Parts: sequence; C-alpha cells; structure tokens
Amino acid sequence: MVTATVVAAQDQSATPPRLTLQNVLDSASAAGDDFLVNASGLYVARKQRALDLARQGLSLGASGSYAMAAGIGDDSTTANQALIGRAVVASGGSAPTNYLGLSQAPQGSLSLIGPLTKATLGVSHSFPVPQPTNTTAAATPQFSSLGLGLSQTVWDGYPGGQYRAVLAKSLLAFQGKELTAVQGGISAVSKVKQAYIALLAAQRDLEIKKQVLTKQQSLLNQIQAIFEMKQATAIDLKTAQVNVRSAQIDSRTADKTLRLANERLAVIMGKSPGERFSVADIEDPAMPAASVDEAIAIGLQKRSDVAQLDMNAKSSLIDAALARAQAKPNISVTGGAGLAIGWTATPVLATALSLGAKIALPVFDSGVADLQARTSEGQAAQYGFQAAQLRKTLASDIRDYFEGARLQAERVGLAKDSMDLADAQFELVKAQNKYGTATVQDVLTASVTAATAEVGYGTAKSAYLSVVLQLSTAMGL
Repeated sequence: MVTATVVAAQDQSATPPRLTLQNVLDSASAAGDDFLVNASGLYVARKQRALDLARQGLSLGASGSYAMAAGIGDDSTTANQALIGRAVVASGGSAPTNYLGLSQAPQGSLSLIGPLTKATLGVSHSFPVPQPTNTTAAATPQFSSLGLGLSQTVWDGYPGGQYRAVLAKSLLAFQGKELTAVQGGISAVSKVKQAYIALLAAQRDLEIKKQVLTKQQSLLNQIQAIFEMKQATAIDLKTAQVNVRSAQIDSRTADKTLRLANERLAVIMGKSPGERFSVADIEDPAMPAASVDEAIAIGLQKRSDVAQLDMNAKSSLIDAALARAQAKPNISVTGGAGLAIGWTATPVLATALSLGAKIALPVFDSGVADLQARTSEGQAAQYGFQAAQLRKTLASDIRDYFEGARLQAERVGLAKDSMDLADAQFELVKAQNKYGTATVQDVLTASVTAATAEVGYGTAKSAYLSVVLQLSTAMGL
C-alpha cells in the first residue's frame, strides 16, 4: 500500500507522493479515528452478545462448608430416627431435630443451573465431637448422606421461558449494533471520499489559478510593451496590472485551500497533519442507479436506520409479552432423592424421596403488568410510525440528490462548452486586436472571461463528484 511519507520538517521542494483513492481508503481503514471507533463499537457489541448468551446458559458451581451443631429433644431418639432425618434432608425435605449430642459436619455440594432447571448434588458427613470423660451427654453417631435435588420451572408466563425473550432481545440489540457499524463504516468511507474530493478539487483549482496567473502575467507583459510603444493607454496597463494582482491573490487563496484540504485528509487517514501528498485524478463517476425509482428502492433496502427502527419495534413487542407474562401463573416442580448411612456398630441405611409442585398466581398488581404491556406496545407502534416517516424522508432526499446529480452532470457539460467558447472568443479578440478591430480592453475582458470559464468548469466537475457521493451515501452504499 502506498502511504504518504513526506512531513513538514522535510524538504518542501521534494515532490510529494501521489495517492490514489484506494491508497487513502486503505490507510484510513487501518489507522483512521472514525474506522477505529467504529471497529471498537462492533467489538464491544460482540462481547455483549457473548455475555448475554453466557448469562442464559448453563453454569456449574461447587461449594463446601463446615458446621458444628448440638442436638435437642428427647434422648430416647434412636440412631435410626436420626438417620431417617438425614435422608429426608438429603432428598430436599425438613428433618426432625429431636436427637441429642454435639456433632460437627463437613458438607459439599455441586450445582448445575440452567434458565429453567436446577440440579444439586450434595454430600455430608457428621461425626461427634469428642466428649470429656466426666460428661454424661449422649454421643451422636456418625452419619454420611448423599442427596440429589431437582427443580424445574414448567411455565413462567412466556412460551419456552422468559429467558428466550431475553435472548431474543439480545439478538435484536446485537443486530442493531451490527447495522450501526455498517452505517458507521459507510459514513467513514463517505467522509474519506469527501475529503479526497475536496483535496482533488483544491489541486485542480490551484492548477487552473496558476495557469490563469501565467496567462495574465504574459498578457501584462504584452500590454507593457505596447504601452511603451504608445499603442495602449494607461487604463489598459492598469487593467492588466489589476488582473495580475487578482490572479495572484486567487492563486495564493487556492494554495491555502489546498494545504488545509491536505491537512484534513491526513488527519482522517490517521497521519500527521503536517504530511504533504497529492491525490490522483478520478474520472467522473457513473450514477449509482439507472432511475430515481431504482435509487429509492436500493436506499430503502440498504439504509440501516430504517431497519434499526423495525428492530426496535420488535424489541418493544417482546417487552410487552414479558410484561403480560408477569400476570400469568408460574408453575414449577421439585424432586429429590436422599441416601444416609449411620455408622453404628451395625451400619444402618435409610433412603427418602421427595416430590413437590408450586404454583405462583398473581392476584392483584394495580394493573402494572397491563399498563407496562400497553406502554411497550405503544412504543412499538411509535417506532412503526417513525420508520414510515423515515422512508418518506429518505425517498425525498434520494430523489433530490438523484435529480441534482443529473442536473449537475448537465452543468459540467455546459461549463465545458462555455470554457471552450470563452477560449475561442479570447483567441478571436486577440486576432481582432491585431488587425485593429478590437481594443486592448476587449482583449483584457476576454481574458478574464476565459479564466472565469475555466475556473467554472473545474468547480462544476468537483460539484458533480460531491453530489454523486451524497446520493450514494443517502442510498446506503
């Protein structure tokens, strides 16, 4: 890739490198601020989407604990009763606390949690704390327990589970960020092209202004010579001098415009503002569509801001469905199995199973869920109205740019003809002056007219490039 390497501190007499439009686009996309900001926004959006997916996925967690407890109740409680209590606890139920003794118990569990399901595997072992030799407290036997508990939400008011709505909204948000990134990329490219066209127009203008200055200076030399021969008046000489001064000021102004355009493009490319380079000429681009109707159709399909409003409407409808889900029953079931072993002189085994169901039914919420749903539905409708309005506005803008581009193309042709005509008239007036049928003032006037026509042709060409770029950007290209 060709890059600009000449900086202000270097020899300004050296010829600056000439960049093509593709060179400039490559450099800007690699180091330009607009492209870097756009890329970072898309990176964050992708990570946010990954985070949303992870939050609604499965998670596995482990825990461990240690506890010391003193039993209470009837000292006639048998080891088998305590064992059954341990099995009930392992299965997810509530154990009686009517056994005695001081014990300590390490415990551990492993939990697998999903959006609607939770499974927990727990294991524990309790053993008595050594008793003083002079105590009469009963010794608590050792117990080991293993339990598996399951919890499943059957219905939470939203088809497939509310987590599906969360993922659907996340996907819409991510797609919206992608569209924003696409539009941001189009805008960044358009900005580069605009700066490129501005620099190209400044180059063209400076070149024309230099040519005009050369011609006016040559004409001044001629007028000076014939003035000294008493064949031109002081007014003729003064007019020629004024024309030269005007051309000099125009040339310096064009040079200033060129340097500023160069600096702006360098910044957009991510280069030092002091780097100097020139840009290659480009041919007048063709229209991006054959007809205005085709241009409008492409624009309505490509423009991401229209699609963004449609996505916002879909997201609001999901919010409405979630709000209505809050007013619907929530049904869940639970189940578990427990196994306990009492390590007595003769080991004792106990098992337990548990099943349960839960229904949570909202009874009264002051109409909050319904109002929230209606608000979200109203927001969705508003997005729909905005999208329809935007489509109409885009159609008008595209039509305006399309017709403007066609008219400007005609102006370019007219400006070219005017320039050729002015040049021919200038040559004619010079010939007429040579044979005494035209005055020196006629020659000076014709020279200014020719110079103005030449500048007008360059301006018309640059204006055509700009309006075609505006049309392409409005079409989302």
